Amino acid sequence: MTTPSTALSALLTNRYDDFGASLAEVTDWPAWICFLAHHRLHLLFHQATTVHCPDAVPPSIAATLAKEFRANVQQVFLAGAQLFTTLEMFAQQGLVALPFKGPVLGQLAFGDPALRVFGDLDILVPLSSAGHAYDLLTSEGFSLPKAITRDAAKAMLAAGYEYHVHSPRHPFEIGLHWSAASRRDPCRLTTEDMLARAVPMTFLNRTIKVPCPEDNVLALCLHHGRHGWNRLEWVVTLARLVDGAPDVDWATTLDHAQKLHCRRRFLVGVLLSHDLAAASWPSALLEAARHDKRAVSLARTAHKDLLAMPPVLSRSASLWTLQALDSCVDQATFTLKHTFIPSQSDFAALHLPRAIWPLYPMLRPFRLSCRLMHTFTRRIRR
Repeated sequence: MTTPSTALSALLTNRYDDFGASLAEVTDWPAWICFLAHHRLHLLFHQATTVHCPDAVPPSIAATLAKEFRANVQQVFLAGAQLFTTLEMFAQQGLVALPFKGPVLGQLAFGDPALRVFGDLDILVPLSSAGHAYDLLTSEGFSLPKAITRDAAKAMLAAGYEYHVHSPRHPFEIGLHWSAASRRDPCRLTTEDMLARAVPMTFLNRTIKVPCPEDNVLALCLHHGRHGWNRLEWVVTLARLVDGAPDVDWATTLDHAQKLHCRRRFLVGVLLSHDLAAASWPSALLEAARHDKRAVSLARTAHKDLLAMPPVLSRSASLWTLQALDSCVDQATFTLKHTFIPSQSDFAALHLPRAIWPLYPMLRPFRLSCRLMHTFTRRIRR
């Protein structure tokens, strides 16, 4: 089955003239809904069809989508309760924190948090507070995977940029971030700077602070690029955030991105959100993006993969990030750090006493070599 291009374009651009007629292109409804669900657009599609053309969707498909939407509404309220409790716990201890992505992003982008599918709650804290925040979460029953010891968790503060902790007593995993970018990444967008520029918003009748539009867009471009831009929902969300911030000087943001060493990744986001979702970027910014040949090439490849049916499931995120870095110096820095800075899997596999923690960076190249050799051998056998 080919992607119903007219219907998908209407969904991505939020332009629904003759949306019902465009759905006549859909010849395989289960495959179409699977495609939308893979890209986390099925709830947005449900809203659009409910408002503009309720009779264009087969009743059984409409009923399934309505059920999933109601389930996500319930998830939003559960997530909101957990988020408010966590933020209050941090505030009582004098810790400042910003919610990031998750249902809050759904509210910012679509005006309705239930239109965005999410799996966890991401919270940004300064590096200086990350250890304390982790201790508070563990006191509430949260923990890292069993393979990560408490000593290893402390060592990860210097090596990583996030903890993903879960608890059987709470419905959602928490992603505790102390940086918007991995330590291997040359980008210099810090949580401290994001906290200083944070703005208030209303979420579920509560006032909370979130990253300002400029920081939110840059952080999302970093995140999406880190995963190779493999989900259409990310493109749509970025476009709606931009459309909802008409007063932002995005040319200044481009200059800021260059100083932060994430200019090209920002430009890839600009191209994808404009070409696929008609984001209202200023013409000067689009001109700058189209003059960056590598950004154009990366966006073109991602564009093609995003529209593929069945969806493209595999892409080397590290290779994508390497190609998207701004300079040869950044690429060399990333490669060197990727080789020697240990990952969570390194800490999980190797339980070293505190006295010999410096061995983690020395052992990582050996583990990477073993992994590459295993992959190479498996391909030869195939």
